[in-house]
Amino acid sequence: MRMKTAQILMECLLEQGVDTVFGYPGGTILNVYDEFELHGYKDKIRHILTAHEQGASHAADGYARSTGKAGVVIATSGPGATNLVTGIATAYMDSIPMVAITGNVAVELLGRDSFQEVDITGAVAPFSKHSYLVKNANDIPRVVREAFHIASTGRPGPVLIDIPIDVQEQTLKKFDWPEEVNIRGYKPSVKGNDLQIKRVVETIAKARQPLICAGGGVWLADAQEELLELAKAGTDWRPAFSCPDGSPCKRGDAFLRHDLDCFCGELCKGETCCLRCPKAKTAYYACERMCSKAKAARKLQREEDEAIAAKREAEIQAKIRENVQLRAKRLAAAADAAGLDDNSPIYISDYGRSMTAGKLREWAAGQFAEDDRLYPSTLSPKDYSDPARLAEELGCSTDYLLGVTDHLTSAALSTATDLEADGPWRWWPEQPQESGLYWCITGPMSHGGSLYWWNAEEEQWEHPAMAFRMSPTVTLWMKCPQLPDSMSWERQEVQE
Repeated sequence: MRMKTAQILMECLLEQGVDTVFGYPGGTILNVYDEFELHGYKDKIRHILTAHEQGASHAADGYARSTGKAGVVIATSGPGATNLVTGIATAYMDSIPMVAITGNVAVELLGRDSFQEVDITGAVAPFSKHSYLVKNANDIPRVVREAFHIASTGRPGPVLIDIPIDVQEQTLKKFDWPEEVNIRGYKPSVKGNDLQIKRVVETIAKARQPLICAGGGVWLADAQEELLELAKAGTDWRPAFSCPDGSPCKRGDAFLRHDLDCFCGELCKGETCCLRCPKAKTAYYACERMCSKAKAARKLQREEDEAIAAKREAEIQAKIRENVQLRAKRLAAAADAAGLDDNSPIYISDYGRSMTAGKLREWAAGQFAEDDRLYPSTLSPKDYSDPARLAEELGCSTDYLLGVTDHLTSAALSTATDLEADGPWRWWPEQPQESGLYWCITGPMSHGGSLYWWNAEEEQWEHPAMAFRMSPTVTLWMKCPQLPDSMSWERQEVQE
């Protein structure tokens, strides 16, 4: 049975022990994504879908940092591949093992400025350990094996594999997985140079005030204790001061980090009293051996800050509830006039919670439940996804909903309603009768509106400044007011 290159790629990932990948699908990488469903690889390799390729690259970076295994990220060609650049550069600068797999246009279209074709191998060359452009399905096993080897050995870093879409569709009867890797020109050194180490020791011994600037390699090598032992050698770190009240300091050895969970945390040398140390008061993570007096002062400061924040939040929520109550009274009045019972559903927004006439009446009376999530835009015109539909449900005019008028119409809103008393707003599919400028709502009210020109003769929307056809999804429209004489408006005809 012949296997597609995309399936061979999945098998190679399993051979490398990959159990989790991060990515975002796109046109030129869909062959690889199809394999998750077609051949059941979703049960063997967990795929985590992110909202953006850049997020996938950073997720793979974090996965590698936390597990010690090479992180794998998958993306499509063009913008999908270029969105990985920041994550790849981060992995390169921080020496994090990562393998990025991208799709690309067909081999014959490479270098011809094709749709979504980018030289991603060249783009990441300055900040990746190596990159591959695979043009033959037979090379996939070797390339994957070498990519993981390069990413994880020596100084770890990112490696990119770019696979054109036509190569993904090639088939093979079988493939041979290389058990060993022998790359000419890549023989990373894993042992320190004795002569260089000797020179470093001699330089430190001659230093009057040695200063250690340690990088992330200390954490990657799990050498924190060794670094502390080196820093402590021959140095007395015991504090030589007293508390402000005159009592002796009992901290003992205070050579501890202020930010225990941060890679770049600062070290406390015990040279400053905890009660006077600014880090002890402000840093989120403080010394574990901070004295009890400083801990009590720190706790008191935190409680004061939390009380101020809680008071401020309560004031904000009270103002939001006040505004929501006013808006609910307006809508509840329309619901009462329409004779809606408490169980009648009210469609407010695509994104908010479901609403009923009874809930509107409760809010209008100032009765809010603990689980009612209120925001500044709740029940405001910006929150309406479909004002025409909401007006029809409440039996009022759209102008009443939008706050243009306080007049409630008695008839329910529909295409058969006499709209002369309904103000300037009209809803689609009713069409304007005259050519001219119109303000159109093309989505939820929170998205605002746009200006279009209506061509009554052709019965079509056009660009407001140039006479070419447009196809907006109009839900509401109104004729623009007459422009003042000081403003000139001349549309340009499109030359065919």
